[in-house]
Amino acid sequence: MAAPKNNEFYKLRKTDGKPKELSPDDLFNLWKEFVSWAKENPVLSYQVVQKSASVIPLPIERPLSLNEFFSWVDDTYEITVHQYFDNEKGAYDDYLGITTRIRAKRNASLEVGSISGIFNSNISNRILGLSDKTENKTEINGNIKTETKADLSKLTTEELIALDELQKKVGLADGEQSTDGKQ
Repeated sequence: MAAPKNNEFYKLRKTDGKPKELSPDDLFNLWKEFVSWAKENPVLSYQVVQKSASVIPLPIERPLSLNEFFSWVDDTYEITVHQYFDNEKGAYDDYLGITTRIRAKRNASLEVGSISGIFNSNISNRILGLSDKTENKTEINGNIKTETKADLSKLTTEELIALDELQKKVGLADGEQSTDGKQ
C-alpha cells in the first residue's frame, strides 16, 4: 500500500539519504594509514649502470595523490571515499574540515617534494594550480593599413594618366605600393 498523498512522513526521518560509512575521524585515520603505506611502498625508478650493463631499481618517494588515496581505500577496504571530497549538494559538509586538512597535507607534500627535486615541479605545480601564467598584451594605436591592390582595369585612360601624375608628385616609382594600398 502506498503512502497517502500530501503526507508529511519525510519530516519524521532521522537522516537524509543513505547513512555515511565513515565518520570524519575515520576518514582522517584512513588518510594517515595511506600515508604510512605510501612511505613503506616507494615508486621504483630503474637506472641503467653503463659499466656493468645492469639495471638497478631506485626507490623514489611516492607522491601523495588524492586519486591514489581513493584507489587505495577502495582496494584495501572496498569503501568509496571520493564523495566526501566532492561534497555534491552539501551532503558532506560535516567533512569539510577533514577534507580540507587532507588536501593541505597533500599540497604540502607535493610542494616540498617539488622544491627538493624529488617530484617533477611542473607536474606538481599543475596539480596545485600554481602554473606560471604570463599575460602578453599588445596595443596597436593608429590606423591599420592593408595592402590590397586596386583594380585599375575599370579606370579610363584619362584617369590612369591623372593617377600616374599624382604618383609622380608624391614620389612613388613605378610599381611601388602607396600607403593606401594603390599602385
